[in-house]
Amino acid sequence: MLNFFDLPTPTWQPWMGYFLMLIGSSIAGFINTIAGNGSAITLPLLVWLGLPTNVANGTNRVAVLAQIAVSLGVYKQAKQLQLQYMGWLIVPSIIGGATGAILAVQLNELWLNLFLGVIMLIMLKLTASDTKKWLTPNTQITQAAAQLKDPKTILLFAIIGIYGGFIQVGVGIFILAALVLQAHFDLRTANGLKILLAFLFTAPALVVFMWHQQIYWPFAIVSTIGQSTGAYIASKWATKTEGAIWYMHRFLLFVISIGAIQFFLKFYQLWPK
Repeated sequence: MLNFFDLPTPTWQPWMGYFLMLIGSSIAGFINTIAGNGSAITLPLLVWLGLPTNVANGTNRVAVLAQIAVSLGVYKQAKQLQLQYMGWLIVPSIIGGATGAILAVQLNELWLNLFLGVIMLIMLKLTASDTKKWLTPNTQITQAAAQLKDPKTILLFAIIGIYGGFIQVGVGIFILAALVLQAHFDLRTANGLKILLAFLFTAPALVVFMWHQQIYWPFAIVSTIGQSTGAYIASKWATKTEGAIWYMHRFLLFVISIGAIQFFLKFYQLWPK
């Protein structure tokens, strides 16, 4: 377990690492709330600042959980959080999150990055090819909610929960795709439900990482401040801006593309030379 002052950072001054963490996590909090994949910023940054990958993975969950809590509050205040439809997904999400976190303590970076890169390409195709489902507001919320009781949907979210507990990166994108393409929610409604689901599997995952002492608390606290700020700004924008669905869809495409490039580059860097 790392102590407060024993972190090996490559920065010029110790305070610079915390400043970079604050800026990066603020951006990540905004991205996570609007689309997902904000952890594609914070995880590499934590590793660059000197944390082992497994500790970075655990440290990242503290800020993610705080950011989710802030977003939930804003969406609930704006009455855009459809909590009454989520009962069927609570248990699989919690179990999946805990299971994924247990698997994460033995992380194989090489093949995980290849897997994530391929998944991002698949998600890019799905997101770009069926724009009608992504952009059309859905007034039949009750019909969409009925899809959440489908066994295939429940299994799908259990798998997403395992993945989210395992690595977190890009999980918001997978949740949005499942809610829009499988359950047929519109993107604005799906984004609010995504935040709740992310909370359900992030909370048990965080407990697992805490149990294994894979959290570096100084960076966790700074990142929490940054991500919470970014999440608050993004939630206000998403709930009040006219035409936000169009911007969210375009931003989602951009984030997925960047994520795919990043994971393939990381796979190349880790490949034995």
